[in-house]
Amino acid sequence: MFKRVLVPIDSSKSSLRALKPAKAFADKTGAELVVATVLFTEAIDEEDRRQGLRQRTVDVGVEPDDVIVRLNSISVENGLHDLMDDATLVVLSSPGHSHTQRFLGNVSEEIVHHRPAGLSVIVGPEVDVDTYVLEGAVFGCVDPGGEGDRLLAAVERVSKELALDPWLISVGEEMPVPSKTGAPGLDHMPLETNQLRSLAHELQERDTATVNYDVLHSDHPAKEIAAYAARHGAALLAVSTRERSPLDRLLFGSVAIDIVKRASVPVLAVHRKGSGR
Repeated sequence: MFKRVLVPIDSSKSSLRALKPAKAFADKTGAELVVATVLFTEAIDEEDRRQGLRQRTVDVGVEPDDVIVRLNSISVENGLHDLMDDATLVVLSSPGHSHTQRFLGNVSEEIVHHRPAGLSVIVGPEVDVDTYVLEGAVFGCVDPGGEGDRLLAAVERVSKELALDPWLISVGEEMPVPSKTGAPGLDHMPLETNQLRSLAHELQERDTATVNYDVLHSDHPAKEIAAYAARHGAALLAVSTRERSPLDRLLFGSVAIDIVKRASVPVLAVHRKGSGR
């Protein structure tokens, strides 16, 4: 069970956008709502900063259970490391920069990167945080041909703990396969359907609620996923993350970043095996 919902806040106004969705997660699970910030200098009084941070959260209509200020940390992730165990759901805001490499923002990238076993939620720029309601479905976005073990585990966990309906979706092209009827020509059957059906059946066997699944077809996967989720009452999207290179450490592929950018609901980041440090 989630025992803590952690919202890392920096000096930017955009970081505060994560507060109201985070409160929805905390209210749904009964978890403690914790707001935290990391300072890299001792020149600022810790108690003054704590009171100032609490006032910033209250000003946007959220009263946290605890406000934590850490001083002189090497990094944000290092400063908050002891708070980010498996029982903690981290909720972050994307500043919405247009440049792909920095779309998530430095702090969000750092925290997501260093949580290979934990779950992080990204609140993108299209989420209406004032009207967001945590009800409906969690849509697991399955990468065709990719492994889905951790994604399934994440969908199973949040569907149970947040009382959301589990869905699996994928975007692919129709591929011709030999006709089973023996008639001339080919039947057009999406190969992705077999993978998705198998994953849905596996998730169903884990004593989960009825699992819906669908294969979408589009040349613009993120756009189609965001629109489909909006039409079908999604409360949360779950996507797999991966490390792009040792140099930039960017975890989100271009499709996943585009989903965060377009989605009207928060996006749950789920590490694939081998991602992380």
